[in-house]
Amino acid sequence: MSMARDDRIQPQTRTQIVIQRLRDDILSGVMPAGSRIRQVELAKRLGVSTTPVREALTVLEREGLVVLDAYRGAMVLSIRLQDLRENFKIRTRLECLAVEEAARQAGDRDIADLELLLDTMDDVDDPLKYFQLNRDFHARMYESAKMPRLCEVIAQFRDAADVYLRLAAATDDDVAPDMNITRAEHRALVDAIQAREPRRASLIMQSHIQSLGDRLIDSFGQWQKASSDVAMQSGTGPVFTDGDTQVVNSRRALDREPV
Repeated sequence: MSMARDDRIQPQTRTQIVIQRLRDDILSGVMPAGSRIRQVELAKRLGVSTTPVREALTVLEREGLVVLDAYRGAMVLSIRLQDLRENFKIRTRLECLAVEEAARQAGDRDIADLELLLDTMDDVDDPLKYFQLNRDFHARMYESAKMPRLCEVIAQFRDAADVYLRLAAATDDDVAPDMNITRAEHRALVDAIQAREPRRASLIMQSHIQSLGDRLIDSFGQWQKASSDVAMQSGTGPVFTDGDTQVVNSRRALDREPV
């Protein structure tokens, strides 16, 4: 006999557990882009009060995964091409800086860890497993720069971009990078870091990020009109926008529970 899933969580570190649960659900697509997050309903499902839910939403807003709208409450990030372009411009600068510093600061242990991750990735064909290993590889590479605050900022922007990547990969086979090309670029990055060549590492990273950004922007540009038309016809409003949205008051959004 199958047992129903128990979504309730233990009382310790409630906010952190709620953050992780929401983050996983958003990145996996369980909570679709543009969908409302009803705080009371969510708190009841997880077996917590609304306080850790509110705190979690504030953190996820900073990560770019949640929007706190003054009139509609909390929502999962909607797809905005302007945000996507900005994300990749910022990431290009930050991640290039990280690998430059890694080429100056990485030690033998850092290189050994990166090479082990690369070897593990070579044996993986499953896209989902490769996706997680890719995140681990990039995080470990940036960690070797010995700049923890930079790593934290990069992680926030990568988490926000993951929403776009997962959504695009689910609908467009051309978005997912060729794993053979990605593996070669990763090897080249580690080689440049080990050789203490910051400039070469930066150029490889710039191409690595911009290639993915270009594919994502092109994919969402083609999907934008069709998805918006469907959303408008269903009465849910546009999922995509290419312009600015109304300025929101985050505190008011947290205080207001959408009906």
